[in-house]
Amino acid sequence: MRRFVFFKYLIFALTGALSVISSGFTYGQEKPSVHELTIYVVPSHSPLNWESPSSIYTSSFISFIKARFSKYPNSVGHMFIEFSTPLIDSVVLTGMRSTSSMEKVRLLNKEKIGMGIMGAPMGGKMENSADLRNMIDYLSAKKMKIAFIKYTLNEQSALRVREFLETFLGKKEGKFNPGKHYGGAFWPRYENEGAGCSSFGLAVLESAGVNIDIPGWKMTVNIPANLVGGEYNNNRKVRRYKIEQVKKWHSGEGVEGVDYFEYKVYDPSLVYDWIIEKRKNYIGSNPENQIKGKDFQPVTSNNIPGLYIDVSNISIPENEPVFLKRTKQSVFIDVYKKRISQQ
Repeated sequence: MRRFVFFKYLIFALTGALSVISSGFTYGQEKPSVHELTIYVVPSHSPLNWESPSSIYTSSFISFIKARFSKYPNSVGHMFIEFSTPLIDSVVLTGMRSTSSMEKVRLLNKEKIGMGIMGAPMGGKMENSADLRNMIDYLSAKKMKIAFIKYTLNEQSALRVREFLETFLGKKEGKFNPGKHYGGAFWPRYENEGAGCSSFGLAVLESAGVNIDIPGWKMTVNIPANLVGGEYNNNRKVRRYKIEQVKKWHSGEGVEGVDYFEYKVYDPSLVYDWIIEKRKNYIGSNPENQIKGKDFQPVTSNNIPGLYIDVSNISIPENEPVFLKRTKQSVFIDVYKKRISQQ
């Protein structure tokens, strides 16, 4: 029984989805005069250790335990966006979460998919703007960790962000709604794919033409195949103690999807640390930093530390689509596409 409870808690810690929040918008008093996109990041309650399957398992659980004593228990961190533009009548404040804790319990305790939970597709839902605003205010008032990066966009970029959000939020009648699908293997710029919390935020940014290939933001590991079970790996059963025994990631030798499963994630904690470090190292006396688009400048809003950069000089090829076709195979995406084709 104790093992079941421990494992159930780990489900939440690994996936970082602890509450169900409905989708919505925040409406401003006046239309903004500029196009701005802000990425908010909240780090995990305790540092995550990506050294091995065993260490990420243990550190995720520790973070979850600490998160249980918080009003906003984003145990492995969170990321969400705010989009303000004169092109629409509302300020969009939203993020991505999974919807059902029981689905994770089933995947880990009944189907025993092991570390396949990190990429498994499941139900998702867009977050409510009012709840996110309350969280921002609460974390700020309590002086808890939260940071942001604000980007000034040009109209071309803003139009692309609007198209991305309209599609992802299911605002186009008769169109597929990716915002109902959550998972760590998704990249939301691929057609009809859902998202994790950080991949949603950074895919929005990438759709605007902004570079997201920032050293230190992303973690890439190879999960040993024997730690992935269920329908993703020949119905293998993976138990908790198996994960705890593995002290290193797979080397990457062999066949992907057979010997190992590549996993990539933009870790909100890494992005948060990068923001704080960038603020510390900013040289305000250097006039080159003031050139449009040259560097991030430290700013503070509502007592929240952040960075600002004007990227309105970005030029995006007119024929570049907002949504792309996936070219790399993934067993998690294959299972997902099979499911939605049957709906």
